[in-house]
Amino acid sequence: EGFPRVDGATQKGRDDTRRKILQDELSTEEKLLEEARQNLKEGEDTPEVYRGQDGKTYRNVAKYEEKIKTLKDQVELHSKNIEALKTELSKLK
Repeated sequence: EGFPRVDGATQKGRDDTRRKILQDELSTEEKLLEEARQNLKEGEDTPEVYRGQDGKTYRNVAKYEEKIKTLKDQVELHSKNIEALKTELSKLK
């Protein structure tokens, strides 16, 4: 009571704008997820190496694991963002 009402056409316009924004964000997140997955695959295929003072090549396991964790975190972040956006879109009528 006493709360201003919005007419149906105005509300529909607002809902349509919100849906468009959410769909655009979803599309962007899906692209970012695909890039993150590709980066992870490339990262997993490329071990971290360094050349020791003796001239031999060694794997830097700690640096590799840190890089892979960061890449996995990016994949997870974009996946969660996509799920959140899909949830919001499903709430729109």
